[in-house]
Amino acid sequence: MSNHTYATCLQYRADEHAKTSASMPGTTTDIFDGLHYRLLLREHVVVGDQMLPHNYFSDQRDITLSFATDGFAPFKKWKHTTWILLVFNYNLPPDQRFQKDNILCVRIIPGPKKPSDTDSFIHPLV
Repeated sequence: MSNHTYATCLQYRADEHAKTSASMPGTTTDIFDGLHYRLLLREHVVVGDQMLPHNYFSDQRDITLSFATDGFAPFKKWKHTTWILLVFNYNLPPDQRFQKDNILCVRIIPGPKKPSDTDSFIHPLV
């Protein structure tokens, strides 16, 4: 995929969904119709204890990411588990954001058991 094509896909939140949402008020078609996202649009960005002059997602180039984790047993016997940390890019259209090429696997945590301090693995990502 060329950079121009991918850049156009990344404008889904700012362009395509914004137009669709405006034409169907009160309808939930995507995460961007949710209450939490709509509240963030009205809030100023805060970093540490400093309030910045712009709101969340006020720039069409802002990227909306989602984080997910889950454990699985890679072998038939459930004695060992592995945990995977994934990042999804919600700026992509819904039919593309969960495709294998668009999912970022940021970490795999080997077993034998669930990590006791998951935050220590997530902290470098944040």
